Amino acid sequence: MMRPDDIEHAPVQKIIDPSNGRDITGEYASATAAEFRSAMKNIFFQIALRAFRGDPTSLMEEAQSRYQAYFQAMKGGTNIHPEHITRAIEGEHSRQRRLHAALSRIVSLYTRAGIKAEVISPDHCYADPYWDTGLVYGCNLRLGGSVLCAFPLVNARTDCYLSPVQDPVAASVAYVDADCILLLPHDQDLAENVLAAGAALFSGEKDVKGDFPGARAARLHNSFLFLSTEEDYSPAQLQAFKVRYGVHAVVKIAITSLIYTGEDPALTALERELGPGAPC
Repeated sequence: MMRPDDIEHAPVQKIIDPSNGRDITGEYASATAAEFRSAMKNIFFQIALRAFRGDPTSLMEEAQSRYQAYFQAMKGGTNIHPEHITRAIEGEHSRQRRLHAALSRIVSLYTRAGIKAEVISPDHCYADPYWDTGLVYGCNLRLGGSVLCAFPLVNARTDCYLSPVQDPVAASVAYVDADCILLLPHDQDLAENVLAAGAALFSGEKDVKGDFPGARAARLHNSFLFLSTEEDYSPAQLQAFKVRYGVHAVVKIAITSLIYTGEDPALTALERELGPGAPC
């Protein structure tokens, strides 16, 4: 059976401006892709919002409708297949539900300790992590007097981590599990009682620099491997690190930093064609 990734669509047919005969195919394709990207970003945002509200309604029908309009406008000149949309939307509904279930558990942990904690709706961004998560949206989490950033277990990139002088500054990864990534903005600190109540989340650190002699730093945290190095690693190598150290993510800090959590072919297909983005 042919897989969606094996299907090759026809290139975009030439679009000629009737007023002057100029070939505007590239401009047309860019504008059409931008419109589709905007529609998909809104759909992904609505999925995040519905997960926060506990609304199980699927947005699959709207996403497929938007895709069909895009496919027709591009006259088949797209590498996105309907199956990519199906898998991406199903995956995002699942990711967002798991994210908010994980955040609810963290809120309960702090509430039992007598510390105010709440998940903030995705439509109110008080702290931006400055990590590019593509189409996927995150939210803020209030723990005591601090506001953290959270997003699902997806790959992310930033150019705002290492620089002699930079503004903004990307948030630091503080905790990772199978369902969420928590990040601490550079202008936020966790109070002692917050750290004590969340010892299971934020404690535990092992130096593993001996395994990475060329790295500036290499540390094993609760469920992520932190590497500060300019060494280039392939996705296969990063995946091997995950398996070797039994972690959910590899955080690699360099000029362009990344959080590697694994490959999602459907999400990758969408973002490869529609380009990057950095929602809060």
